[in-house]
Amino acid sequence: CESADARPLTHIAPNLLELDLLYASFTSDMLASEVQSRSWQYVNSLNLDSGFRAKLDKFTLPTGRTWIKEQGVVQKAISCLPFVQTFWVKCGASGLVYISRTSTPPPVASAPPGSGAMVHQLGEQAYLSVIHFPAGVVDPKDIVSTTGAGDTLSGGIVAGLLSHSRIREGGGGGGRLSVSEMSELSSLDWIRVAMEGAERSIKSQRAVG
Repeated sequence: CESADARPLTHIAPNLLELDLLYASFTSDMLASEVQSRSWQYVNSLNLDSGFRAKLDKFTLPTGRTWIKEQGVVQKAISCLPFVQTFWVKCGASGLVYISRTSTPPPVASAPPGSGAMVHQLGEQAYLSVIHFPAGVVDPKDIVSTTGAGDTLSGGIVAGLLSHSRIREGGGGGGRLSVSEMSELSSLDWIRVAMEGAERSIKSQRAVG
């Protein structure tokens, strides 16, 4: 728990219910006392003061993002940061929420149109970032099944991380990527592609269901 990158998990993509379960597990009194102590020390070391809370309030104020604060999405993810570096929280019709502590700020300028971002500097080479990617509008009459849409989105996220890591390194399709390579984001424009894949899954007769 001592550094921004030393976490057991680098990326995780829970839905809102799964985030609740992760939060309950990672903050449970059933954890070993040493783990609880180190976890508390990690979160406390972030020094998320009134300035951070004001930024979060401003970020969640616009219509369409108030639910992020009401459901405690960011707060729950922060409590899990001792164990997970980056969250991609799948929120159904409300879109996708990215929450991460990284050594460099994410390239928010390359995020898809309509996205909202909050980047809070924790210290030298340490940032806590929250980005909301709104879902596209799907006509209810076009929905065949929502089963499998979240898995499709997760697959798109993994493919995007892998492909942009290879592009950044100037590689082709071969070679094993390191954890640090998979953790860095060179662009966010591929998120829209991943989300569009989930939307096509919802409309598809071949979707799981």
